[in-house]
Amino acid sequence: MGNFRALRVWQKSKELAVEIYRLTANEQFRKDFGLRDQIRRAAVSIPSNIAEGDELDTNKQSIRHFHISKGSTAESITQLIIAFEINYISQGEMNNFLSAYEHVSIMLRKLISARTKPSNHHAIIPSYHHTIIPSYHHTIIPSYHHTIIPSYHHTTTPPHHHTIIPSYHHTIIPSNHHTIKPSYHHTIIPSNHHTIIPSNRHTIKPPNRHTMRAAIYHSFQEPLSLENLPVPEAGEGAVVIKVEATGLCRSDWHGWMGHDSDICLPQVPGHEFAGVVEAVGKGVRHWKSGDRVTVPFSVGCGNCPQCLSGNQQICDHYFQPGFTAWGSFAEFVMIKYADHNLVRLPDSMEFTTAAVLGCRFVTSFRAVAVQGGVKGGDWVAIHGCGGVGLSAIMIATAFGAKVIALDIDDKKLAFAKSIGASVCLDAREIDSIPEAIA
Repeated sequence: MGNFRALRVWQKSKELAVEIYRLTANEQFRKDFGLRDQIRRAAVSIPSNIAEGDELDTNKQSIRHFHISKGSTAESITQLIIAFEINYISQGEMNNFLSAYEHVSIMLRKLISARTKPSNHHAIIPSYHHTIIPSYHHTIIPSYHHTIIPSYHHTTTPPHHHTIIPSYHHTIIPSNHHTIKPSYHHTIIPSNHHTIIPSNRHTIKPPNRHTMRAAIYHSFQEPLSLENLPVPEAGEGAVVIKVEATGLCRSDWHGWMGHDSDICLPQVPGHEFAGVVEAVGKGVRHWKSGDRVTVPFSVGCGNCPQCLSGNQQICDHYFQPGFTAWGSFAEFVMIKYADHNLVRLPDSMEFTTAAVLGCRFVTSFRAVAVQGGVKGGDWVAIHGCGGVGLSAIMIATAFGAKVIALDIDDKKLAFAKSIGASVCLDAREIDSIPEAIA
């Protein structure tokens, strides 16, 4: 350890990062800076995490960073395929990079294997008949390059799992826990989709009050399994919530890939949800069992200088289900700092609606209302009509602003128009977006 420059995998990934910077300096990428920056960040993340991991004192800490590098390798491959499919790079360029990154991935697996000590947790056998298989085959990221909302660059950015990545679909999938079969209908697809999956509190009962059903992964980038796990306890200042609906966010995919150093395995993902308070811990004053609630995706303590200044997303003691603790892909989830964070839901609001508020909506609200200071009569351009983008359109419209929506999908633009956008522009047909907006 401690001599990362001597590692062949570091040397190779560093060389690839340099080549990626050269590749993305062409005219196409200069126009499409969103995709360019995504590709560059992923490429640089590989040698950076190898170097950081090799400098750490313990194998466990090192291996976590090597897994992050491995995840960034997969992300680089995906982004290069996207660049090829939209004719930004040639077939030959893509093949050369894919071959090189596959070689890096193999070297990383060998490095991880060499640093891994035998552990009993590898003997865990999940219940295969309930396995939820993350699928790359259906991952479609059609418009990373059009997902920038003006004023994000003014936003204080928390750790990367708080990064705003608009998604495109808000599919509501009712859940029937009596009909679970080993089929693709129950596949969790880590992608740009934000799928809201309601649960039915009356159809699945834990075998006893001490266990619950949850989706869990024991290794990064490995299939999730449905297992019986202990029901969390409501500690001081915390509550336990019965999950009624939960969403699948791009950040969940990043966590599963190993991109987030806050995650300790095994992990139950999920951070955007709504439900009913099941149990209340000591010191909680404003909530009781039976209250219908949702929470922001980044839970602040409410007392540190960051929280007191209105920047709870970078709280000195922040808590985030699905990252710093087990999340909402379960029947029950524990939430700290309840009095500072829980949001009461009206009886008229469905849980599937409420589940979207704590992530994409609160992200958009900060961008539009707090950082952007949008007011009636302003013109606001929203780049990308995905989960965050559509939320921003609704929020800006509610403030009385006139919204210009940009995307590369006719259906998304039509939907943006239906929820309040004044002007819709197809970015595929525009040479200069700033001039078109002006």
